[in-house]
Amino acid sequence: MDAMSGLQGAFRVTYARYGELRDDLAQQMVRGGLLVKVHDAPGLDFDSAVDLELVLPDGTTLQGTGKVLQVFAGVGFAVTVQPQLVEEVSRLADRPEVAVTGETRHERIERAAPHPVPPARSRRPSAPSSLWLSAVPLRRPATRPPPVAAAALGTSPPFTATDALDLFAGLPSPAAPAAPPAPAPSTSTRSDNLSRIEKVQKA
Repeated sequence: MDAMSGLQGAFRVTYARYGELRDDLAQQMVRGGLLVKVHDAPGLDFDSAVDLELVLPDGTTLQGTGKVLQVFAGVGFAVTVQPQLVEEVSRLADRPEVAVTGETRHERIERAAPHPVPPARSRRPSAPSSLWLSAVPLRRPATRPPPVAAAALGTSPPFTATDALDLFAGLPSPAAPAAPPAPAPSTSTRSDNLSRIEKVQKA
């Protein structure tokens, strides 16, 4: 079937009843072989490798490989059966019957050869577009910060007369100056007044 894998063909045996499966198991498979009744199989010879597929009455499919033991002209060929496949058939052969009647069908099947996967090609990085370049923010060169005094003058608004009035309006009004205390009369003036009074009284 596939020259790359060395297989000469793929064959399927479909069982309609579990009774026939059990008969082939007991009479052929346990001995390591199975008669595939496909006489139209050109190219097969002793030791040819083939794919073998067994389909059970419930639709279960078992797959394996084998080698041709002998070719019977007009009948078919005998093929080896792998021990693992015989174990699977033995485990499933006791299932209840699905159909009462039916015959086992032997046929050759064609399987599509796998398509080779093309090797991956390395992709060269493409040049960035102008749109992509415009979206990238440009970094500006770092500048030294201005002095504190210069920054204050450059950012603060000028002080106006209105600002001065508002500033003084918010301050508390100054208190009126206290009157100076009256000077106490001197002792010399008092003694002069007393002497004048004495003179008047004597006159």
